[in-house]
Amino acid sequence: MKKRLFSVVYATVMLCTAIPVCSCAQNSEDEEGKVIRYGCALSSATETCQTFETIVKNSDGTSIAEKRKSSPLAPYVTEYGTEKELITAVGQSFEVVGYVSLRMPLGENVNMTTVNNVTPSVDNIENGTYALVRPLELIYTAYDTLTPLAKNFLSFIGCDETHAIIKNEGYARVGESLAYTAYRGMETVLRISATDYSYPLIRNISNAFEEKNRGVEVIIERDENTEETVRGGAAELGATDGWDGAEELCATRYAEDGVCVVVKKESKCKNVTFEQLYRLYVEGLPIETI
Repeated sequence: MKKRLFSVVYATVMLCTAIPVCSCAQNSEDEEGKVIRYGCALSSATETCQTFETIVKNSDGTSIAEKRKSSPLAPYVTEYGTEKELITAVGQSFEVVGYVSLRMPLGENVNMTTVNNVTPSVDNIENGTYALVRPLELIYTAYDTLTPLAKNFLSFIGCDETHAIIKNEGYARVGESLAYTAYRGMETVLRISATDYSYPLIRNISNAFEEKNRGVEVIIERDENTEETVRGGAAELGATDGWDGAEELCATRYAEDGVCVVVKKESKCKNVTFEQLYRLYVEGLPIETI
């Protein structure tokens, strides 16, 4: 009898632990959409993931990124290589929460939640109330050593025309628009190193800069080692979304992208806090939304 009882208990435990991370099975009618049990994350190599894990902290001030250094994420967290894959997984289950770039199309099955009771939006990034923000920056060795052309480009970054481009592309602007004076110097070529993520926006801005300053050419090379390229002098400016704040480099922030938390459209989860996200992703504790 004892052996039979042990077999039943063991089989039950094994069945429970075999639940897939992003189970698509729905809860009962009373619970459906009210409890988040699983987390979807992007690969730790992505800048969106690094932004999320650096900013989301528990009440003690420990970030997910800091905790990840000494221990893995919770067992029921699945990592995806692309935001599109993550969105698909979230749209298949009421029990899943994830995060993606605010600029990413979510489709019909996925909604954003508020975070710490603040709606993710470009306006709320610009007014400083939304906290999950990824900066886009131009890095350089020192302002005083830049050529007049590079300095003029930095001036152009803050003007009305550039701010309109940034807004049109779905990013948040940084600071007030400043007056711009067209370039009148001797240099005609500016070299910029850009990460893949930063490239499209900085290319659009550079095209507008060239239109404003006929005869000037901005050469942009895609490069995931922008810091080293700038340090080595192969490019005067580096357009990056993952600058590590190295002391030997300077940076000018020119735009910001938000990171939003997403759930299945009919989910009862309308708001999440940093504490809830930390405990789900690090400790595996469900988010009780009701």
